[in-house]
Parts: sequence; structure tokens; C-alpha cells
Amino acid sequence: MKRLSSRRDCLNNRPLVRAIAMAIMAANGGGLLLWQRVGECRPAPDGQPLVITVHAGSVMGKLPFLFRSGMFAYGAERVYPEYLQEKFLRDHRPGAIEFGLNHVIVWSESPADLVRRLRSQPRYDAFLKRIVQHGGTVVLSLFGMPRWLSSRPDDARPVEPGEWMPVWAASPPADYDAWAELVRSIVDYYSHELGLRQVEYKVWWEPEYVRWQGTEEELFKLYQSSVQGAKKADPQAAVGGPSVAGWSSIFWKHRDRAGHRPMLYNFIESAATYALSEPGHGSTPIDVLIWHDFGLVHRIINSHRVLTC
Repeated sequence: MKRLSSRRDCLNNRPLVRAIAMAIMAANGGGLLLWQRVGECRPAPDGQPLVITVHAGSVMGKLPFLFRSGMFAYGAERVYPEYLQEKFLRDHRPGAIEFGLNHVIVWSESPADLVRRLRSQPRYDAFLKRIVQHGGTVVLSLFGMPRWLSSRPDDARPVEPGEWMPVWAASPPADYDAWAELVRSIVDYYSHELGLRQVEYKVWWEPEYVRWQGTEEELFKLYQSSVQGAKKADPQAAVGGPSVAGWSSIFWKHRDRAGHRPMLYNFIESAATYALSEPGHGSTPIDVLIWHDFGLVHRIINSHRVLTC
């Protein structure tokens, strides 16, 4: 039994709760429904301890259609003709399909040029609309810093040998308010000009590696600014992160130091303790918690030990 006595405890232990649900799911198909029930984690009134009770043996009804295949589709709109896109979506009914926006963000030359580039992708936009029409969710990656906004615009070295990404594109913004405005313009385009509702935005890509040259705290500030910009454009916009390569990944600048926790843990804690300036937000929302794990289910189940130590 795990007692959660505050909002921070609730948020920080949500991975544990979901890991429990995953373990039950793996052992007993009837536990699939527990994912939704257990995942709703809120502190009790007046700071009283909250007790979560899991009844693994209960029959709760018919299982919902919970899992749908997803995929990365970077550049797919240029490679696959429309009839193949249509056939794939119709036959497989995938869930989340992720696209990158780094080709728009990184190489833009100004805020106006970024909007122009967004409006100059008819095949890209048509593919996104097609996904939503077939019941899928589009995930757009807000990855890469444009040179005109970078805090290190003159550092053109690659982040590591063989990488396409220059240091200036992996650095924090010189102005976080300007980054929030950049995100606002992107969400405004997809939500209002294009009219897409089934869109989620993820901030950065595997930042625990050298693709983020700032500090961990600066990354979390970037996420907070992203949420502010996105919610300003569309209060219903779903924003998530930190898109790390694994549950237990530690920020690359901290790996030679003892006692550092996984970036995912620190990300959740930062969001729980940082209040947005907009009314009604006592903390920074995490609409989608994102990590990459291409291993087996047992690796996911075992990861909760790292996150709750």
C-alpha cells in the first residue's frame, strides 16, 4: 500500500502507479481497466493521506480498446504516395503518429519566416489531416532552436562528431518569452488555421543526450515556456515531455556524479512545483508523459524501482 499525502507525492508517484497497473496487465488481462482507474491520482482534501487500493482479481467488465500501434513518420509524406498513406491508415488504424517540426523551426530565419514555412507544406498538412480523419492522433515534436533565437548563435560546432545538429540549435533560447511566442504561433496554426484537434506537442527529443546543451533546469524552463505558449493559443492543446530515451536515463552532464536521479523524475518534480502565471494553474501541466523504450515489457515494469527510490 502506498500513501500519497500531497500533490507533489501524487505526481511523483504516478509512474509507480502506472507501473503497478502495467505489472497487473502483464500478469492478468483483466487488469487492463485498472490503467485508467489507478492512473487518476489526486491528493485527498485537507492534506489527508490518500490510499490507493488495487483489486487485481475483480471482474470490472469488458476490456476497452486500449492499445493501438503508433509510429514515427518523419518525412513519410514525401516518401509514400497518398494511396499508400490511405491504405495504411484504413487497414491498421494506428494511434499516435509522430512528426518532427525541426525542419521548420531550426532553419527559420525569423518569427514571420517560421509561419511562412508552416504554411508552405501542403503534403505535410494533408497527411496530418488524413491521420486525424482515420481516428489517429498527431504528435508534433518541438525540437531544435532557431539560430535567431539561440543563446549561442555563433557556435556552429556539431554537438558531437557525425551529428547534424549544431550547438546553436541545441542551446537554450536567448529569450524564453520569444520561445513561448514561437510555440504559440505553431499551435495557433495547427489548431485554428488547419483546424486539427487531435494533436499533441512534445518538447524536445531525447534531451538527456548531447542534443540539449543547456542545463537540466533550463530544459524544464523551456518546457514551462512551451506550455504557456501552447495554452495561450489553445487552452485545450496537449503538451508533454521530456521525450527521454528511457525511464532511467540521467542527464549527460550528470552521469559522472553520484546521487543524480533520472531526468524523467526531475521533470515531473519540476512541473509539480512550478506554477504557471495563468490563473487556474497551481503547477505546470503534463498532458502527455513521454519516454522512448524500445525494449520488452519487463523493462518497463522494472523501471518503477528507479523512479521511486
